[in-house]
Parts: sequence; C-alpha cells; structure tokens
Amino acid sequence: MEQYFSKMHSHHLILHLLLAFFLCSSSSKLSHRQVRDDLPIIIIDKSGRGNFSTVQEAIDSVPDNNSRWIRILVNPGIYSEKVVVPKEKQFIFLEGKSRRSTIIQWRDAGNPKESSTFILHADNFAASYITFKNTYNILIPSNNGTRMTWSPAILVDADKVYFYRCGFSSLQDTVADDGGRHFYNGCFIQGAVDIIWGGAQSVFQKCLINVLGNALEGGSPGSITAQARGSLEDPSGFVFKFGQVIGTGQAYLGRAYSPFSRVIFYKSHFSPIIVPEGWSPWNQASHMNSVTFVEANCMGEGAVMEKRVQWLKKLSRKEFNFFVESSDFINKDVWLEKIPGSLTEGNSFALSRYGDWMLTEANAAPIAKKISIPGEYGKIQDAIDQGVANFSNQWTLIKLAPGVYNETILITGNKSNIILEGGGRESTILTWKTSGLRLREAPLMLNGANNFIAKGITFKNTLHHQERANLQDNEAAFRAVAAMVDGEHISFYECGFVSTQDTLWDKEGHHFFKSCYMEGYMDFIFGDGTSVYEDCKINSSGPGCITAQKRENPQSASGFVFKSAEVGGVGPTNLGRAYGPYSRVLFYRSKIANVVKPGGWDNLGVDPKQITYAEVECTGEGADTSKRVPWLKNLEGTQELKDLLSSSFIDKDGWIENEPNLN
Repeated sequence: MEQYFSKMHSHHLILHLLLAFFLCSSSSKLSHRQVRDDLPIIIIDKSGRGNFSTVQEAIDSVPDNNSRWIRILVNPGIYSEKVVVPKEKQFIFLEGKSRRSTIIQWRDAGNPKESSTFILHADNFAASYITFKNTYNILIPSNNGTRMTWSPAILVDADKVYFYRCGFSSLQDTVADDGGRHFYNGCFIQGAVDIIWGGAQSVFQKCLINVLGNALEGGSPGSITAQARGSLEDPSGFVFKFGQVIGTGQAYLGRAYSPFSRVIFYKSHFSPIIVPEGWSPWNQASHMNSVTFVEANCMGEGAVMEKRVQWLKKLSRKEFNFFVESSDFINKDVWLEKIPGSLTEGNSFALSRYGDWMLTEANAAPIAKKISIPGEYGKIQDAIDQGVANFSNQWTLIKLAPGVYNETILITGNKSNIILEGGGRESTILTWKTSGLRLREAPLMLNGANNFIAKGITFKNTLHHQERANLQDNEAAFRAVAAMVDGEHISFYECGFVSTQDTLWDKEGHHFFKSCYMEGYMDFIFGDGTSVYEDCKINSSGPGCITAQKRENPQSASGFVFKSAEVGGVGPTNLGRAYGPYSRVLFYRSKIANVVKPGGWDNLGVDPKQITYAEVECTGEGADTSKRVPWLKNLEGTQELKDLLSSSFIDKDGWIENEPNLN
C-alpha cells in the first residue's frame, strides 16, 4: 500500500513539474504549432498498468488553471464512475480506444444536469473514441413501474469543446448541451426523449442519431432536440449537417423548449420514424414566429415535407452562409485550429476550410433490410443470392436462429454490406467438410466481398485428422479451411473458427476480429491480411504453428496484430512461421501459456532480418523470451510499434466506427 501511494505521488510530482515548465515557457494563448507538439500523457488503465485506474483520478491530477494541452489516454474497459471536470481543469484531451470498447457509465436520474454521468465545466476540452452512458432505465420495460425521467449521459457547460467519434447513450436528455460552443464530429447519439437539449451553440457533423422510440409508453412519439435559446440576441442553436436519424417508434426532429428555440438540419438522412409534422410547438404555440426550425436539402423517407408544420422556416442566403457554410457560427475566433493535432490530422473536416465540409456517405449507415433464417429462404446462401441486391450500399442483416447449418457460403464482390448474426458461437454453427483452397471448399468464403460483419457464429470445418490422412498426398489435401476472408472492411465479433490446419485464411484486406475463438494446430491463422485480433482466445490443438503471415515486400502494410489475446491448448507450438519473406506478427499484452516452444518462432529459411516478429508486454508461463530466437524484434518505444497499435493500422478511414450498431 505504501508503494502504491508513493507511485501515485511520483506521478503527480512529475506531471506538476512538467506543466510548471510549460507554463513558464509559454504564453497562455496557444499557437497552431504548439498544440501539435508532443503532449504530456496520463494513462488510465483498469488493470493498474497506467498512472491511474479511474477517470476522475486522472482529471483531478491536472493542475488548476492549466493552460497547456494534456493528453489522457483511457485504455479499453467499462469505467463505472461519475466524472466531474471542474472549470479550473482546462485543456484536457481525453482519448479512448474506440467507442465500442471504452465506456464511462453511471446510473443516476432525477436532475436534468446533475444526474449526468460526465459533467464538464472546463473550457478547451476535447474527447475522442469514448462512449458516455447513463444506464438508468435503459431498456427497462414500460410496465414495470419504473418512471423514465432525466438521465443525461453528459452535461456540457463549457466553451470550445470538441467530440470526435464519441458515443452518448441514455433514454431521456442524453446530451445536456447546456452552454458554450461545441463541435460533435462523427458521433453516435442515442435516446428517446429530448435526446439533445439545452442552450448551447453547437454543430453536429456526420452524427448518427438512434431513436429508441419503442421504449416509450403507448407509442407516443419521442423528440430528438429541445433547444433552449433564451432570446433573439442569444447566439445559440443546434446545426446538424450530413448526418442520419434512425431508430424505432416515432419522433419529432425537435420540440420548442423556449420561445426562441433554433435547430437546423442540413443534408441529413431521415428514416421513416420522423412524424409527418416533423416538429412540435410543445408549450410555445404562441411563439412560433420566433422559433427557428429548418430543414434544408434533407433526404430519406422521413424527409417528406408534404405534411410539415406551417411555421417551418427557410434560411436566407446570408443566414445559410452563417450557419452552414462559414466558420462564424461556432468558430469565429478559430478555436478549432488550436485543438490537438491528432484529433484533426486525417479528419474529413479541414480546419483551414471550415466551409468545405463534404460527405460522400453518412456516418454509420442504418440496417435497411432484415432476413430471418429459417424463414422466407431455406438456406443462408439463398438469402444472400436472392435477398441481397447486387452492389447495394445499404446494410442487410441476415439473422440466424440457433442451430447447425451444414452448407458452404460464398459471398463475392457483387454482394456488399451484409451482416450475418447468430445467437452465439456455442449455439449457431456453420459447418462443412472438405479439403483444399478452391471456392466452395470452406463453410464461409468471402471472395472479394467488402463491408461484411459476422457476430455470434462458429465456422467449422469438420474434416478430421484420420480423414485427412486418407486423402491424396498433395498440398491441398492437408488444408481444412473454416473461413476464407478476402475483402475490405470485414469484422467478426464473438465468432468461432474451428478446424485443424489452415483454419482461418486471412487472405487479404483490412479485418477486425473481436472476442473470437480460433482453434487448430498448423498455420491455423494464415494469409496476407492487415488484421487486428483483439481479446481473442487462440487454442492450439496439437504440435504445430499458430500463424503463417505472408507479407511479401517491405512496403506492404499487412500484418497480424494480437492485442490482449489468450494463447492456450496443447503443444508444443510456435507463435508463427514465415509464410512470406517479410512476414509480420505482433503479440501485445497477451497471455501466453506454456504450450509455446521456447524459441517461439520459425523463419522457414527466410532472412530473419526481413521478418518482424515481436512480443510486447506479454504474460504467462509461455511468455518468457529469454530463449526466443535471436532475431525476435524489440519494438518497444519504436514508431513501428506505435503504428501497429494505432487504430489507423486497419481503420484509417473510420470504417469500424461507421459499422451499424449490433448491440
């Protein structure tokens, strides 16, 4: 215990000394270059591997009246705590891993502001890749006696605030956007009533709004906004650009929270859940002349204007330029140019050209069609061939009931945006028995198919050892692929891959495997994919090798990255062998059992100087690297390690964050 407090004291001391140096050597006004320099970093990790284990502790460690950006990295996990950022703690950049894996949540209700999970009073704040959630009455049935009431996920009562690809989830008053200038970019916002409310001056760009209308009693419509502009001189208002509204039930785009309420939707896509009237006067029916509700160039079934309220406004060219095209509405003093560079580099929003926001495809497209198996189609392949339109840019969900499906599935390049969802990998199994690498020789074969998601399914090749021994003695006869993955933007969540040799053919493309199970004994994860395996369990079923990565030249971006994986089973086995001359595999913070051979790796005659095999911060009886091959790479502290662990390794264009929400 004394060591722990000593450690925390040292972190505080170092940080305060560092910041004191910055404050003495810099003016309080930050230059464009300064904010892109390396930032002081604080790490939050629930397992104790960081500087702090809670978000509030990290916030509290920031000196009062700070005027230099500090980066707080929040490692993946669910942080169940109420967090308050007081006004004295400015210039904080809070960065998670992804909004799916980094969640700050609390359960509180009854006060429209103070019940918020995350309360922000400090100006100059930025956050990325984090979900803020209030768990009060989420998905509670309406007939159980629980009253739905104010339960904000976040209160934003501060100026110059930026959220990038964050999530906000509750039922009522999800985002208490109370005051100040704010920019929400590529965010996911979910709720049922007054989802975004308050008197702030905010732009919501490329945001996905999910209405939980089915949570309301009696089918009454919900409301997306409740803006509280206080007077004609009040500069506040909500501007939504290039976003989408989806969900269940029905909802108003907004209701007038004040006599001067102001909300603008521009080039947004509305699903049919929007009520025909579009807007509600609420308690301000006598003030419709001073309320400003606008829809401009919007699309979708919910954007039909025929039955809209008569008092809907139209913007003049000057007003349109001010609210939509120019920087003046929230960025007149160019504060957005002064946020940390890592939030803006590679972002579709060019800070120097605020008015040139463009969108080719809205963030996180909704699921347009759902198919159940069994149902209209007898086989999964029939549902794909007949139920999914060729070259569709809309997502189709094929829901599999629990059971064993004995067929081989082929999805080619003309079938995109497909989701296969089972009831869990223990209960929903797709099997086939065959050997070889030709088409139709595995339970699942993605042959040039892009934008594919699978969840809760096991893919299993049932060809057994003895049957393989009886096959013709050639290279293909020994292969028993459970899944071939060849295409861009492909994800597997909580899936299983089971066979003996060459179980998972991770052939080519950018792929994400989350909380999956892989089983085999020889090269059972192989190919030239650019892939991340996060929180996956890898089970060796006998002597052999786990990976055989095929990177073929030093310019290739491909490689396998295993994060927080668990390696077990029976052995002895190697972690990898070189299937290509520049083979690249990283195990990071993974638990490795003693099934792994002491040497760990096999170069198969390839020049080891060309190979990148690395183990960083791994644990377990098999993680001892003292007897590893001498050419094992030490990547700690290198740029290559940062690149491999960065989300841009597989997700530079944000495709993972833009996937439909299957939760």
